[in-house]
This record gives sequence, C-alpha cells and structure tokens, in this order.
Amino acid sequence: MTHSEVLAMIALIRQEEAKAQVTTRQGEGLSALLDFAQAAAREKQMTAEADELFQIVYMINWSLTRLSASGIDYTEHLRQMQQGNFRFGQQDSKESRFKGFEFEMFVAASLTEFHADVELYPPGSNFDIRFGRVMVECKQPDSPDPITIQGYVSDFNAKLHSLNTEERIVTGVIAIGIEDMFDSRQLPIETLERMDDRSSPMHKQLDAYLTEVFVPYICSQKYVLGAFVSFTLPFENAGHRVLCRLVNGLAVDRPTKFQNKMAKAEFSETTDVLSKLPSCHPVSTVEISERWFKSHPEVKPPTKK
Repeated sequence: MTHSEVLAMIALIRQEEAKAQVTTRQGEGLSALLDFAQAAAREKQMTAEADELFQIVYMINWSLTRLSASGIDYTEHLRQMQQGNFRFGQQDSKESRFKGFEFEMFVAASLTEFHADVELYPPGSNFDIRFGRVMVECKQPDSPDPITIQGYVSDFNAKLHSLNTEERIVTGVIAIGIEDMFDSRQLPIETLERMDDRSSPMHKQLDAYLTEVFVPYICSQKYVLGAFVSFTLPFENAGHRVLCRLVNGLAVDRPTKFQNKMAKAEFSETTDVLSKLPSCHPVSTVEISERWFKSHPEVKPPTKK
C-alpha cells in the first residue's frame, strides 16, 4: 500500500463524511484518524505508527466500499464514529463509539461477501444487522471477564425470545470484537508468516477463549445460533507493521424441539455464512465453523433438559 493509495482512500472517506454532514470532535474519532494519517502519508512516513494509521484507514475504506456496492446506508454510523479512541487493542477509560460502529460496518460488509440480503440497522435499533432471517448484535468489550460475555449472550437471547411466536422463529448471531478485552497491543508481535500457525500464542489465546467462554454460553442459549469473533492485532512483515483482522465463525447445532423446519433452515443459512467469513486482510482469514467441534473433541455442547 503506497502513500498515494492511502491519500486516495482518505479523500474518498472524507467525501463520505461530507455527504453525511458529520460534526467532528477535536483530537478523536474518525476525523482525527484521517488528519493524522493524511499528515503521515504526505510526509511519506515509514514508521510503525504510520503503518498502523494507514491500515485502519484501509479497513474503513474496505468496509465502506463493500457496503456502498451493496446499497447499504452507513451515514449514521459515520456520524457516530466521530467520538472515541481509534487505536485497536487498547483498553479505554470510556466507551469508544469509533470502534463500536466501525465494527458494525465491518461485520455487515463481511456478511455481504456471502449473503445477498444484508441490512445495517441505524444506531439505537433493537438489533445491529440482519442477514436473511438472522439477526446480529455487535459488541466490543474491554474486559475478558466471562460474566461480561455471558451477559451479552444472555441479553441477546432474551431479545430474540421476545420476538418468537408459534408461527415465527427469530434467531441470531452475536459478533464480538475481542482485541480490546485482551489489550492486544501488549501481546508479542508475531511475523506475518505465523498468522495461520495454530501453535502461536495468539491463536492459543483465541482458541482457549472460544473453548472456555463462547462455546458453553452460546450452546446454552436457545435462539443464538452462532458467533462472529474478530481479533484485530499487528503483525510484522518485511520490516513493516501490518494490522490484520482474524475472523472466526462458530455455528452451534443442538438437538432440541426448537429445531423444526424453520429453525433448521436458519441454522443452515447461518452455517453457510459463518463457514466462509472473509477477512479485511486477504491472508488473515481463520475459519472455524461447526467443524470446530470435530477438531475440539474435549468440548461437549451442553444440552437443555
């Protein structure tokens, strides 16, 4: 990615900001990111700090391009992204609207790769995204406390339950960005070659969290069919720092009375999408679908009695 390409992406994002008539905030949020990245690109900086800024710009541009091509409106999200810290993997003293709403756009943009019917709901809606008949709720916690994740999954399941009737089944997928909860900026930086190395500390940490937290909680919730888990962190590549997103999909099947024909159709739809999740960076995809259980025989999904 050249400095000229970065400047071109910044120009496009600023055009979208102008269309959205955003109100900028001094020193934070999307506009501050663009200001810092633009200055670094114009000075042709080659530092780790500049590389990180350029990669965040790239990720936002990737999402906006995908959403625009699918005719999905993201105006309100751009407005909300004017507040908060834009540095991934850094625990914040207050909520970062930038990272929360950027994550929603990224999830929606990723889903458009493999589903023709995706909707990004305006901020403040009951749910964040819909693909087909499946609802999606996005969270970006800043603490690894399992109780926090349990609360997210339980609350999401309760909202889904409130919409279910005998004639209509409403199910969902919860999307979690976990880089801030692990304070990933403090983790050792791996080389790009080790990105797909399952024995690396980074992968072990991610797999352990899925095993110990997500699998039990999601399996115990009737209407939550799976999870979209994103981990954004830097890698070293030829002397440069590359910010990549590792994306995991987890789909859970369970033999209960809930699995009628409608529910099975939604589970099939969910599995088809989660098993093909793309990544913002072409070589950073990590794929875990329902086949995850086969490679983790020690994990037994709990069943409700």
